[in-house]
Amino acid sequence: MRTHITNLYGQSSESTAMISQNMTAQVARELGINELGIYNYPITVDSPGELSTRLDGIIASVSAEDIVILQLPTWNSLEFEQALVNKLKSYRNVKIAIYLHDVVPLQFKSNYYLMAPYIELFNQVDCLIVPSENMKNRLIEEGLTIENIIIQQMWDHPIAYDLSKTTFKREIHFAGSAEKFDFVKDWAGEIPLKVYSNPIGEDLNEKTTYLGWHSDAALVSHLSEGGFGLVWTENPDIQEYFALCNSYKLGTYLAAGIPVIVPRNLSNAQLINDHQLGFVVDSLDEADAIIAKISMEEYEVFKENVANFAFLLRTGQFTKKVLTDAIHQIVLNK
Repeated sequence: MRTHITNLYGQSSESTAMISQNMTAQVARELGINELGIYNYPITVDSPGELSTRLDGIIASVSAEDIVILQLPTWNSLEFEQALVNKLKSYRNVKIAIYLHDVVPLQFKSNYYLMAPYIELFNQVDCLIVPSENMKNRLIEEGLTIENIIIQQMWDHPIAYDLSKTTFKREIHFAGSAEKFDFVKDWAGEIPLKVYSNPIGEDLNEKTTYLGWHSDAALVSHLSEGGFGLVWTENPDIQEYFALCNSYKLGTYLAAGIPVIVPRNLSNAQLINDHQLGFVVDSLDEADAIIAKISMEEYEVFKENVANFAFLLRTGQFTKKVLTDAIHQIVLNK
């Protein structure tokens, strides 16, 4: 019996979807799990026969009795994912787990019509890893019936290099696109905002600094110098999805060693509160006021809490746990 995990290729190097899958597969390799590479491509170029042949190539190393962990979405369409699951189920006693990074019908409301077939797909497998308890409950409301469900809680961010010593700074870091997140260009706070993307048009706000896209190592290095990491949106649709998903940038900030500012409806906001890793707020004005008043001594307490928690993220412990739990559940339920 062997265990395999799919891994996404072919997207932009800035794609969080690909970065998170690559990270997960990297951690899985440390557990002795074999990789099944999936290239992102337009599925419509394949005839049914060509798709079947392509899938045969992807899972060529899979044998009867094996365990296969599918990282979804593959972003190759629901049809591709259905065909992949059907192909695997044709193997004798192969067990399938889905590591669910995002749920497309909930992430994009225009795709909600796909919810029923996605639920049908999820109900065919032996184990499901979901981002949060909220996501689990929502999928059950939509018709999910499988019993083996594991909660991820947080994205890891493995780091194999030394970081700067974090110091107290009254500044906020945002690792996100100014084009996607409108609050960036409308920033009205007194606390300086550092944005790791390019500006849209002319930057006239003296409190906002655009630093452009950074490689992972460069981004984490900048963040580790101090300040606060921000997870935020003013978009109602994204706010709603925040309550279900895990923010990849949250793990990045914490792994870099800095406290965070998150919205109250974030799926893992309670974890931030419980471990005193930063502030859970209702508005950017509230965040601005808190940072304006926080003392160096108070910051040091948060920094120490984050440093302890960051060990888990830097060594991939959340990922290792859910993968191991999935394998245990599948094997022990045989």
